[in-house]
This record gives sequence, structure tokens and C-alpha cells, in this order.
Amino acid sequence: MPLFVRPLRLAIASSVLAAQLAFPPTGQAQPQPGPPPSSVPDGPRDGASQPATVVSVSVAGSAADADRLDAALRELLGRLGASLSLQRVDHIEHAAGRPVVGAAAWVGIDLTAADRAVVTVVDTAAGAPVLWRVLEHSGSRQILLEEAAHVVHTALESVLAALPTRDPGEPVTEPAVPTTAPAQQPTTTPTTKAPLEATSPPPPPTRPVATEPAERAVWGMDAAALLGGHGIGDAAGIVLGGAAALSAGYRHGPWRAGGWLTAEYRVPFDIDDSAASPRAQAVALRSFPTLAMFQTHLVALELGVGGGIDIFTVDHRFEDALGRGRSQSSTKISPILTGMLVLHLAVVDNVQFVTLAGVDIDPSRPRLEVRHDLPEDATPWVVRPSLMLGVSFTMVGTEPFE
Repeated sequence: MPLFVRPLRLAIASSVLAAQLAFPPTGQAQPQPGPPPSSVPDGPRDGASQPATVVSVSVAGSAADADRLDAALRELLGRLGASLSLQRVDHIEHAAGRPVVGAAAWVGIDLTAADRAVVTVVDTAAGAPVLWRVLEHSGSRQILLEEAAHVVHTALESVLAALPTRDPGEPVTEPAVPTTAPAQQPTTTPTTKAPLEATSPPPPPTRPVATEPAERAVWGMDAAALLGGHGIGDAAGIVLGGAAALSAGYRHGPWRAGGWLTAEYRVPFDIDDSAASPRAQAVALRSFPTLAMFQTHLVALELGVGGGIDIFTVDHRFEDALGRGRSQSSTKISPILTGMLVLHLAVVDNVQFVTLAGVDIDPSRPRLEVRHDLPEDATPWVVRPSLMLGVSFTMVGTEPFE
């Protein structure tokens, strides 16, 4: 073979090989350039940025208080890996129901009072409140704000730790501000300063209804011994007498009603001014209901209106035609209307001084015979006053006092 043929064959073979490499045959898969298999990750690479947990905070208070809380909460929530979205509102209730995109929790802080902060923490993922607390501090405002920030930090630790996995872009609607305490266990007290805690909203103080005890109906009975004087007529003047009396009373509530029965004997008295004036004596029987007009624990005053009878007996002594002494008596019964004022004064238990001041009215005006054999009569007064004093003893029941 000529020498120039071998170089020519080598050149042709080289050309064919280059063409095959540039244009592969039809149907053969062309390899794709790319990184080696070991460089393709199966999941997120370490150090890749993750979506931050957002806590939405609504503050009702001044702009200065909101700024101080914003600074304190950003520092504390940063330790929990959470970011802060703070907004200032006029009222905490107005912040309820606002959609907060990606918020893991909602915090309401009411600073409208001068010495109090009301903190509410709601787990928006669970849709339930986890904290309701009232903080009170009458001193530095800054201390009150720091206490509120630490309470929020402590409550959010458990909320964010139990946060379920969900789409950060999913909108979450804040539940309404709770009016009752959350069902979860109360959070621990911040170590900075123990605030005034309340695991449930303090109920408004209720004043017990003032109910007066029902007054028990009571009654009592008294016996009295009395001495006094009575006006009879022009000739007799004031006549002394003694009486025995029974009284009973029944109390119900502030009222006390009662009644009296008296039997009185009046000593003999002259019925005219003559030297041989006959002697008369009288028995008076009275009955009158009473009503207490004034009562204390020592004094009681009763007013009564009633009636009775006066029985007059007149003894006549004379001589007959033979000069023998004779006697003859006559009796007159007169109906009486009476008004009585009764005063009780306490002495010791179940013993009272009692005074009866009364007026008798005798509409019939009985005519008392001066001489049995002559048409000469004596007439008592129509209106006859009386005054009697004595001692009363409570035999049964209660005394006539308040």
C-alpha cells in the first residue's frame, strides 16, 4: 500500500467519530447535564429561614403606654422565637373578630384605668382563651407595664410550645374577648413582681337582700292593785277608793292591742251638807279596750275607751213615831261611758308602776235620796274625773313594753 494512503484513512476515521459524537442516532436518550446525585437535598437545608410565629397584640390605652409595651414585648417574644404585631385600639372589645393572618395567639391589654391592667391571652389555633388576669399597681406606671409584659410572656410559653403545624398564610379570626375565666390551668406568676392575680373575673359584690325577720305575735296578762280618788258631786267632793284590775295585751309587729277589767270599791261618803246626811257608798265596774300609742323598753302608753256601771247604795237612818231608830237603804245603778289613759313604767322584770287617768260620763245622772220620807235628792256630777296609781305584775307572757 502506498504510504500516503494510511494517513488518509486515519483522517477519515477521525471525522466519522466526531460526527457521531455531535449527532447521536435517533431514539437514543441524550444525557442531561446536572449536579451529581449526592448534591440534591431531600428536604429543607439546615439554616434555611422558616416563617416566623406571629403574636397579635391589641392595646387599649395611651400611645406612650403602647410604645413602652411594644418595646418590652418585642424583647420577650423574641426569646420565644415569635414576632410581634401590635395595634392600638380604643376598646379591647373592638379588636375582637379582626382577621390576623398567621397569628398564633391574640393578646388584649386594657390600660384605660390609671392603676390597673387587664390582660387577656387567646390561643387562636385552639380558639379558646388561656388567660384572664387583672394586675393592679398604684405606684409606677412603668412597673405595671412590665408586669403585664411578663404575664403575656409566661402565658405564651405554653401556647407556642403546643402550637400545631398549620399554613402560616391561613387567616385566623380572633375570638371574642372572654368574659369568664379560661378553663385551662392558671399560668405561673412572673418572677419580677407578683401581681394581683385573678383566675376568673371577680364577680360584682352583691349585697344581701335585707329581709326583716317576721315579727312573732306575743301576748301577756297582768294583774294590778290600785288606789286613787274620784270626783262624785258637790257634797262628796273627791272620794277615795281601791281597785283590782286585770289587763291583757296582744302584740303583732309594731302594734299592741289590749284590754282592761277593773272592779273598784269607793269608801262611804256624804251625799249632802246636812247634819244628818245619809251615807252612800259605790262600786264601779269598768271594761275598756286599749291601743298602745307609745312604747319603749321602759315606758308604754295606752289609750282606751269603754264603759261600765256605777252602783250607788245610800243608807238612811231615822226614827219612827215611837222614837225607835230605823234604817233603810236604796240602790241606784247608773251606766257609765269612760275614757282612760294608762301609763306603764318598768321597775324590774315583770313589775311596773301603773297610772290610770280617766274621765267618766254619766248621762243618766241618778238622783240619790237624802231623806226617805222627803222628796229631797242629791245628784252626782255628769262628768266625773278619776286618777289611780298602783303596781302591776305580769303573770303570763310578755310585759307591755317594746
